[in-house]
Amino acid sequence: MKPKQIVGVVLGIILLLLALMAFLMGGPTTEGQTGQISLLFAVVLGVIIIVSNLKEPKAKQAPGAQQEQPLPPPPSDEELPPPPPGYEPPTSPQPQQAIHPPTAAKAKKTPQVVAVVIVVIVAVALILVMFGGTLLGLGGPFSGTWKGTGDYYYVDIFGQRDSYIHGSVVMKLTQTGSTVKGTLNIEVLTQVDVGDPGYVPAVDEHKSVRGTVNGTTVVFMIKGLGIGGTEYTERWDFTKVGNELVGKVTNLDTYAYLGLDSDAGAFHLSK
Repeated sequence: MKPKQIVGVVLGIILLLLALMAFLMGGPTTEGQTGQISLLFAVVLGVIIIVSNLKEPKAKQAPGAQQEQPLPPPPSDEELPPPPPGYEPPTSPQPQQAIHPPTAAKAKKTPQVVAVVIVVIVAVALILVMFGGTLLGLGGPFSGTWKGTGDYYYVDIFGQRDSYIHGSVVMKLTQTGSTVKGTLNIEVLTQVDVGDPGYVPAVDEHKSVRGTVNGTTVVFMIKGLGIGGTEYTERWDFTKVGNELVGKVTNLDTYAYLGLDSDAGAFHLSK
């Protein structure tokens, strides 16, 4: 296999790995028909590149080159004219030692091999930098520390919004394939009573979260206990927009004292 063929095979493998990483992270597969077609095209293109470079190229004949014509047979002794008087045939020369071809051809191949090795090393390094975390189960677009602010409400025992709260939010997440887990911490900055009379002091929130990625969105379902041991459920939706997470929280229980609820886009976090 020639060096340029090796480079082609490496590039094809890289393309397949990129498609595989995109599939594992749940990106293009859930963004409609366009994303699915793009993913399929990348896979087909990678296979074509690899297969085409694994084939041995056929030797090409130079343009205008003609096939070599066979030489006529040497004349027989009967067809040769007799030698002139006093002619003595020349003595046979001593055989010369074979001259070995120079090693320049081998030396010429060395830089090509070195270049191929460098290309492979660079390709592997790029894959590890871009997707090494995902390959080890430690990466993904949702992984990292996200910081920002959020505006939400306490929900009273009648399922009505009671207190409006503005807080500082920090999420530390780790994505493994389509699963995301970590912590959600909210520090209360301000609170305003907007419901029935009666002030309920807001408290800082510290929640363990675990959710599933669906394209560019991750959903966390969190259960908690209110006053009197009443259980409630919160649904947290975060959508990744560039390098930002935009989200909201929805209280799913109408009898959830101190459960949380918010408007759409109430949380804005960035890395």
